[in-house]
Amino acid sequence: MLSLVIPAATAPANEQGGRHPDAKFISESVRTSNTVRLNGPRAAAGLRLAAAAATIGVEDGSDHLIFNRIDGVAVTRAGNIVVMDAKANELRVFDRTGKFVERIGRAGDGPGEFRNPAAIVVAPRDELLVIDLRRRLSTFVKGPQGYRIANTVTLPFGVQSMCYLRNELVAASRSEKDSAVVAVLDSTGAVKRRFGRLYQSPNSYVNATINSGRVACDETSGLVFFTPKSLIGDIRAYRLDGTPVWRTTVSDLSANVLLEQSDGGIAVESRPNSAGVHNLSGFVMVPGVGLVTQYDFLSNAQLRERDAAGVRFTVVLNPNTGQAVLSDQPVPVIGAVGPRMAVVTFDAPFPRVEIRAFSAR
Repeated sequence: MLSLVIPAATAPANEQGGRHPDAKFISESVRTSNTVRLNGPRAAAGLRLAAAAATIGVEDGSDHLIFNRIDGVAVTRAGNIVVMDAKANELRVFDRTGKFVERIGRAGDGPGEFRNPAAIVVAPRDELLVIDLRRRLSTFVKGPQGYRIANTVTLPFGVQSMCYLRNELVAASRSEKDSAVVAVLDSTGAVKRRFGRLYQSPNSYVNATINSGRVACDETSGLVFFTPKSLIGDIRAYRLDGTPVWRTTVSDLSANVLLEQSDGGIAVESRPNSAGVHNLSGFVMVPGVGLVTQYDFLSNAQLRERDAAGVRFTVVLNPNTGQAVLSDQPVPVIGAVGPRMAVVTFDAPFPRVEIRAFSAR
């Protein structure tokens, strides 16, 4: 659900400009602390998922259980599961047994309506915050009759994902005007500070594309983590004031090449002899286990098919140091965690989520 699949195409030679990513534009403000190889040795990563306690989603049945595309999940403080269907422009709430509770939102431009919701997070008082592709941040509060819209603001930049840390809203921001990848916002959506520089070329559109990524937060260490969705294997940790702490690079990550065009656009080209590409599929802090980062590898043939399943790589990082282990066990995509539960997501053979207990092993 997190993948950013960029189909490859070859641009005419006379229109090609710079080629990206280029190592000279990657910020070295955080020196590499660790490196993990996707083709390297595997080991026990300290994560055990139990069998599914409940499944939400069916191929054929009640309409509230049929999803078009699951683009995000969250767990409320009360233990309910919120599933975001961006194609349907709505949220659906279920209890921890999988029982349907309510729908939130619909397609539109009014209060409580969405145009392709892109990210969801649960606030400290169990409010639901949702950002859509029009940069509108909507806040829903819990009432006697369910969730209702309380506020909508428009942000000055796009947001790819959000998390809360020490009662502050942290967002993975995307902007052509500012290459900072992390933004801290107040309750009104105003920007308190931005930090984290990853890719800084002269082309702002290229930067915004490569810097598109996700954040995760860890209450125990007090750290914010960021990683791009594709093109660069780089995971960075910061304190809330923007101070860099550690950096882990991911080697053996296959990606396409962005080519600058004379008209200011970008073309995408496969790397020579590339068998396919890796894309980020999961990025979540699992308490007591670590920062779980997951990549799916799709071959060129699977990319053309678009709905084919790839090969998953699960990396678990120590949140304090960035030391990483490539898991020797298959792990489904972890979309969110709550008290003693993980919500895992599946795209095939139909979109669904499973509620599973987790533990450190």
